Amino acid sequence: MPTWLIALAIISVLYVLTTTVLLFFAKFKKNEKDDLILDPDSWHFKLSYPILTRKFDSYDIIEYKDRFNLNLNICSYAIKFFFMLYVGWPLLILWSCFKTVVYTPFMILFGYFPVANIESMIEYDIPLAVNVGEILLPEIKGYKIFPIYIVLPIVYFAGWRYFFNDTMIVSLSILIAAIVFAIIIGLVKLNQTNQKEVSLVRAWLSAKKNKVCWKLELASAEEIQGHPLDKLG
Repeated sequence: MPTWLIALAIISVLYVLTTTVLLFFAKFKKNEKDDLILDPDSWHFKLSYPILTRKFDSYDIIEYKDRFNLNLNICSYAIKFFFMLYVGWPLLILWSCFKTVVYTPFMILFGYFPVANIESMIEYDIPLAVNVGEILLPEIKGYKIFPIYIVLPIVYFAGWRYFFNDTMIVSLSILIAAIVFAIIIGLVKLNQTNQKEVSLVRAWLSAKKNKVCWKLELASAEEIQGHPLDKLG
């Protein structure tokens, strides 16, 4: 039997034993009429409604219980509690582990790590959301040394060594995309002008088109803006 399967079986057994013990420690208080009291601050209520108790405090839960569909009785609450213990929480834990495994290899390259908790899903209202933690990285002259600075060159050179054709295609594709992007940015910048500034390239093209090379006046930008330079001496 594979080691990971044995470990999974041990973890599952320990989880079931722990939750079974918790079942016997879950208790209700009673009022003077011997009615059962369900306290929103109790640990078993927080286990049964993990998202609700993280979004609202106990006062709001009690005050707006009808809006939250919390007209509970002992039977419905017990079923909810059993379900969350044996199904709901294992799914939440597995989902958090899945997001951590998927996000970590990418985020760690840029000096971060995922915090896949329930609060992150509530905050962003997206099941795929995670909070972000920052890794303390070494610095050189104030600039952080991100792992991607080391990993990317290694992967790139390994690609040329073992996957020459594929790496060449990817490199050419990136180079072409970068050239096209640079040309687009250049054209946008070329068309951006105002009354006080004009692009050098645009001025040159305009001069060639009109066959008139306008004279350039030699003056400092500070003088033009009304702030003459301090004279030496």
